[in-house]
Amino acid sequence: MKLSLDKILKFDNPSYELYNIAHKRIFKRRLPREYEKIIMIDPKWAYEYAENIIKGRWKEAEPYIMKDPEQAAYYAMCIMERRWPEIELSLIQSGDLGVLYNYMELFIGDRWPVAEPYIKKHSCLAYVYAKNIIHNRWIEAEPYILKDSWNTYCYIRDVVKGKWQGNLPPICSSGWQFSHAVNLLRREWPETEPAILQSIYESAKYTKKRFGIDIYKLYGFNKIE
Repeated sequence: MKLSLDKILKFDNPSYELYNIAHKRIFKRRLPREYEKIIMIDPKWAYEYAENIIKGRWKEAEPYIMKDPEQAAYYAMCIMERRWPEIELSLIQSGDLGVLYNYMELFIGDRWPVAEPYIKKHSCLAYVYAKNIIHNRWIEAEPYILKDSWNTYCYIRDVVKGKWQGNLPPICSSGWQFSHAVNLLRREWPETEPAILQSIYESAKYTKKRFGIDIYKLYGFNKIE
């Protein structure tokens, strides 16, 4: 099949069109070099072409792939299967923290101080980093973790393990999360009570756990576990 280069270049995204032609096996092999030169300038389709058509490294395209931190990280993880130091600073600064964490977990496997100022500002990733990488409390990240009630609960459950000393800030969110957090801490957390009291069920459970009073029983309802 003969492709008109002039016709291909008229498309909105020539790199995608050429990748799609190769991927659908119209050629059943790598495209001619003049077409590959068009594909490689788009980091996403250069990465896809390397993974799905070449099925290996495409060194000629790497200077273009590394311009996009996300695609470069996927290229390193899925094709190079090793760290790619030249892209790490841009990946850290890119704000794509999910890809950054996957890269770090795969290749670093330990604390990565240069990335921590960015990771700690993301509540969920900071909790996961503390749990899976630090294996302990991450004091510097706690102000960010505590901004999200679910991550606060998970952090107390999986990292702190109920051994929290000092005050916790009040967070307005669902009562059941606070109720479970209070039970994990095994002590009172008065700032959470307004949120807990928004749920009748959680209020009753909380009252029984903290004060030994079974409100449901008092009113003749089913027993609270």
